Amino acid sequence: MAILVFAASLIVLNAPPVRAQAKEEAERFAARTRAAWEDSVVQGTAAAVAVSNNAYKVERFVGGKWQVEPSGRPFSERRMPPGVAILAKIDDPALKNEASAAGKDDKKPARIILDPIGLTTPFRVEFRDGRERWVVRNLPDETIMVERDGDR
Repeated sequence: MAILVFAASLIVLNAPPVRAQAKEEAERFAARTRAAWEDSVVQGTAAAVAVSNNAYKVERFVGGKWQVEPSGRPFSERRMPPGVAILAKIDDPALKNEASAAGKDDKKPARIILDPIGLTTPFRVEFRDGRERWVVRNLPDETIMVERDGDR
């Protein structure tokens, strides 16, 4: 019995730590946003990441309107797992004007514009689970950062 307890304790002590789901989702969001932006530059067409309260998706600006990537594609919609919340804050004056004209009842997703010339809308997207809060944001040099929010 002692040998089994000893073996079990070795396994538990050497097992990798459980990662927070918020961190995993933040890293996935940052990677997909970077890839969508690079693809936008290569294709020469604008793209956007539309963020709602429990999902995000990449859209392309084709034919004068935003079109969602088909499911099964690398940039298709990503829904948050249970227990993970997502909140986007986007500093886009055009979006603020559109929201104020539409009224507060209009629940459009926040849209991060990925311009093919290299400019992105300033954004801060927060991912929370029961344990941690992680933030994805872009810097003036177009770097996309993932960092733990220390306010908690």
